[in-house]
Amino acid sequence: MTDKEQLDREVDKHLKSAQKLLDKAQPGSTPFSVSTVKETAFHEFRLSAASWLLRVFGERHLLYKSFNSEVTHATTARTKRGIAILKTAKKEIGEGWQEDLSSIIIKDMLQEMLRGARYQQKAGNSRCAVVQCGAVLEFALQRLCLDGGLSIVNEKMQGKAEKKRALQLAGEAYKKKLYERRHYKSLLDSIELYNKLSSDSSSLGSGMVREAGEMLDTVERFLREVDFRK
Repeated sequence: MTDKEQLDREVDKHLKSAQKLLDKAQPGSTPFSVSTVKETAFHEFRLSAASWLLRVFGERHLLYKSFNSEVTHATTARTKRGIAILKTAKKEIGEGWQEDLSSIIIKDMLQEMLRGARYQQKAGNSRCAVVQCGAVLEFALQRLCLDGGLSIVNEKMQGKAEKKRALQLAGEAYKKKLYERRHYKSLLDSIELYNKLSSDSSSLGSGMVREAGEMLDTVERFLREVDFRK
């Protein structure tokens, strides 16, 4: 099964859920009242479909924004609006939409690694969580720079090259406006913590444990909002 076929199956599942809501809709009690659908099932559909649109298209895409702001009440009208948006999403996938499929796969992989880091943190292994989270961030910055036309290596004498580290990548990507300004300071703080714990084997203080949690939050937000493109 191809990636597009998989996404088609996923969007069809959401469309079927919406259609089931309409099939069991309750007409309004008066000619001027709206017909409604089962509220619990509607919100399950809404949350599931919105999560799918966010994963596939990103939070800045018009389809996700429209669904999130317009499909809000358990009525037949809002359910039909949700169906229309999902059908548009299916059409965009079929025609080869803006964000390429490899980007989705990369984001899913990195987010899965972050979930592992979060598990380590909750288990009390903050150092392991920071190192794993830092590796995720460095990879994400490498991909972002490559997509933005930036080199990820420093050329040296005699044809040798050295990979740029996260701090340099973050700075160069920021200068080229590959991510938004509000992320810059928190990314630098996260990279500083990553570098410190990667080279320092001393025990963690209570402040470091708190900073580890903040780093995970920072990288999760960054991955949700950054765009990886070919």
